[in-house]
Amino acid sequence: MLRDLLPGKVDAFYRDYPLAQLRRLARSVEQTISLLKLNECDLGVIPETRLPEELTFRKVASYPTCLLFPKGHPLARRAREDFLSLLTDGSVARFPLILLEVEREGARIQRAFEQLNLPLNVALEVSTIDTLKHCVARGLGGALLPSFALTAADHARLDTVEIPEAFGAGTTYGVACRRTRRRSALLTNLLGLLHSFDRP
Repeated sequence: MLRDLLPGKVDAFYRDYPLAQLRRLARSVEQTISLLKLNECDLGVIPETRLPEELTFRKVASYPTCLLFPKGHPLARRAREDFLSLLTDGSVARFPLILLEVEREGARIQRAFEQLNLPLNVALEVSTIDTLKHCVARGLGGALLPSFALTAADHARLDTVEIPEAFGAGTTYGVACRRTRRRSALLTNLLGLLHSFDRP
């Protein structure tokens, strides 16, 4: 999800500091936390989670979670008309889901389903978001993704339904840093850009 969250901010940073060098790493939440603890990276953009005492987290944006269906799937229409009915009759619980093979991803989805009081029916695990979307489009199951990870092209080939805020399935992202990290002028400016995410 790194590519979906950061490109505009990184472009803005390079416009101000064209000679600066940034090294961007796509890592799991656990790996990012480990790199921060070892002082091997300056910051991490991660979903909100419990952090060790030596790290801080500043929220920058919250995004709703969307259910993805194959185009024309009858559950998508029902979800738009009466989301609660999908929960009470178990339709969503019976619908197979496709997950990302990322540490904590399964746990995040599990928590979302626990919040919805539903069992989790996993049909397939894939390694990238693009593969996940492709599998949904092929009719192999449904999926859950934060709204920022969906493009206009995705909305054209998939049926996407935002889970109502009342069901608490959104995700908050923010910037994690070491409390004692000395911040250069470049890092301070980059943090300022990251903290200015446009909120939906």
